[in-house]
Amino acid sequence: MSAEKHKRKLAAVLSADAAGYSAVTPSGRKVLKLFDIKDTIGKLFVQEYIKVAKTKGEGWTEYMYPTPQELKKPIPRKETKSSKKTSYAYRVPGKDLMLIAGYFE
Repeated sequence: MSAEKHKRKLAAVLSADAAGYSAVTPSGRKVLKLFDIKDTIGKLFVQEYIKVAKTKGEGWTEYMYPTPQELKKPIPRKETKSSKKTSYAYRVPGKDLMLIAGYFE
């Protein structure tokens, strides 16, 4: 890569079914129920992924959430700083399965 300026952004990719369960996670092979997770201002962002995937097939969503670095800090969760996260939800054609890729601003 050349010496040109490039700002690295933290990104994540996951898959989930239409009920909001994910079995592919960075932490291992646990099944996680994501359906009722809220961002730091109360938005049910996983439900928004599902809505976008079911109604449009694919699209962008935005919400506020602490970065992984913030979540590692030894402070109460409510005191962590939130950052804007932009994610793209894509429904696998003919399946109740979504792929979501997101990054922090």
